Amino acid sequence: MRFLLPALTGVLLLSSCKQAEKVDGAPAEQAPEAAAASEELSGYFPLLPMIEATLWKQLLAAESRLHGATESDHEAAQGEVDRLVEKLRRLHPYEQKPDRVKLGEVTFDKARQCFSLPAQVSYPDPGDERHPGEVELLLCTEGGRRHETLFVSRARPLHLELLLHLAGHGKGPNGSRFRMDVITRDGARIAVHDLIRSSEPVDHPLVWEFSGSDYKDLYSPDLSGDMAIFWHAHESVLRVRHPGIASGVVKLAPVPHPQLKNGDPVTLEIVPIGT
Repeated sequence: MRFLLPALTGVLLLSSCKQAEKVDGAPAEQAPEAAAASEELSGYFPLLPMIEATLWKQLLAAESRLHGATESDHEAAQGEVDRLVEKLRRLHPYEQKPDRVKLGEVTFDKARQCFSLPAQVSYPDPGDERHPGEVELLLCTEGGRRHETLFVSRARPLHLELLLHLAGHGKGPNGSRFRMDVITRDGARIAVHDLIRSSEPVDHPLVWEFSGSDYKDLYSPDLSGDMAIFWHAHESVLRVRHPGIASGVVKLAPVPHPQLKNGDPVTLEIVPIGT
């Protein structure tokens, strides 16, 4: 993933518009034959053959069987193609509009160049013996380490990584950096810095870097649920850029906010530094 995705930066964000122009501009008598399901899907989201290689092979094989099917077998063969297409679309629902791109639950605002995803407040339980009242994560999935985080989200980490790449962002210490804010349902903006207490002073705002993970049929943050991490103990899409916090030397505790109660719906906004 690290080497393939940057080559597609910007291509996906423009592909559907270009495809529409080509079809609309063609004379009716020269309209192409109906495209195969795999061709339509790759136009809809070109990364599918890479990130779902096994399902993609199954789809191509099913299309081959459909092409050679007898009349009596055609309905069953078409059903198999339809099932695989629906599964791929369900795994990676992609939507492109003039002002935004959405993959799963993650949205990229083209004008503001920022990313957002829905989340819920989930303060750590101070009575939990594993890490009483301590935070190691800012954000995890619903199946992640809820006892160590401030927010949980139904968004997939892989979808956040893919949109970051497709918007042109790079990984690592010399890569892209961001600030992260919490937007309440009333529209108030709260800096992440205001939601933690540290054992040593830390800079404000906290800076996050795009760390991500390699993709080899499985994506580690999808398995762990780690999306934005303070202590660099696991792979995550984003990690805080602070040596003391990263190593676990600087301990963090949650600071309850009067506008944020457990279970409250919020939006987490990821804004490139400098915007």
